Amino acid sequence: MIPNIFIKRLSICLRLQKKDFDVKFFPEGGALLTVAHQNIAFKAQGSDGFSTEIEGFLFDANGDTLTVFRSEHDGMGVFTLNPTIGNSYYVIAKSGDGISKRFDLPAVEEKGITLSMTHYKKEIRYEIQKTEATQWPQKLFLIGTYSRKADHPAASQCRQDFWKNERQFIQRRHHPFHADRPTGQRT
Repeated sequence: MIPNIFIKRLSICLRLQKKDFDVKFFPEGGALLTVAHQNIAFKAQGSDGFSTEIEGFLFDANGDTLTVFRSEHDGMGVFTLNPTIGNSYYVIAKSGDGISKRFDLPAVEEKGITLSMTHYKKEIRYEIQKTEATQWPQKLFLIGTYSRKADHPAASQCRQDFWKNERQFIQRRHHPFHADRPTGQRT
């Protein structure tokens, strides 16, 4: 005897969801500090793992708009912030799919030292800033590398008496560093 075989078809309709996204923030120097100005890099990524372009607004805890920003390439971009202690910051970002989301920036830290770099013509300018609550250390060392080799002639030992202001620029002409390197990296 042959058993009866029943075939049943089931159709399920799934609503297509819009592409979700996430934004990560990278304060230059590694931490969001109470310094005169700090670059905040960001990277927007879709739920599929690919980068996504965004635009949005930066707000403080009172809801005041501080700046407008937009990703520049592959969901990445940068904006500048003057963080203050006791304040928090967030962004409202909108993706190309029309989804708007809120993202909080890291908490502001009261103590710390940050290093930033800017490219100007054939120079790379280094700027070291500290918060008011931070004491300058006895010594600071700035050692650059390129092609995985230390640039000993460019190594600078910065003494405490060198720092007369909160910010200083160290300029080096014709430096062998590549101008396309990212800034503010910590290792």
